Amino acid sequence: MPALRAARRPSRLAAVAVTVAALTAMGAGSASAQEPAPTACTGVTIDATVTAPSVPGGSWTALDACVPIEAVYEAEVLGYQLVGGLGVATYTDGHLGRVAFVTAKVAEDRSLTLLGVEDDATGVVTWAYADGTYSQAGATRTVGGAANASTIAEGAAPGPVEAAQVQLGIDGTGTDLATAQGPVADQIRGFLDQAVAALGS
Repeated sequence: MPALRAARRPSRLAAVAVTVAALTAMGAGSASAQEPAPTACTGVTIDATVTAPSVPGGSWTALDACVPIEAVYEAEVLGYQLVGGLGVATYTDGHLGRVAFVTAKVAEDRSLTLLGVEDDATGVVTWAYADGTYSQAGATRTVGGAANASTIAEGAAPGPVEAAQVQLGIDGTGTDLATAQGPVADQIRGFLDQAVAALGS
């Protein structure tokens, strides 16, 4: 089964991943960035790093960023396990910005991941896509790898995509999209239905 999954075209998962990430960004784009509250996280906690030429200083890392439970969703699409969400983080260099992510487990040790990091001062979001590793220990999933700019066609991503290095750790479980209620969940399901239909045609 892992060999069969690995043989499927990564571009299909990339298209689904881009759809989910774009919708997540749209759904949360109107919210103003605020300093995360010092209370315990009631959603999932993420550690995210993007190393890319366009990032000031060459690399941005956010540690222990809390993504509220209502802003992270899990689903099974085309037989793959997806988890995606959007939260606000204070990066290790001190700046504030959003972090958007979606990752798909496509084999026991392989993932496809789209990660966006934001400079809130300028509104610039750097997107990186990686076909890389997957591992899980308890409720913590760790994914990452090399992001090649050519893996997503021009115009298919929610923003510029460039060669980069991606590392993402997700600790916790989001809302199951199959049972989630509300307009945002309905929108995501609608976009996924359209993406799956397009990929199957």
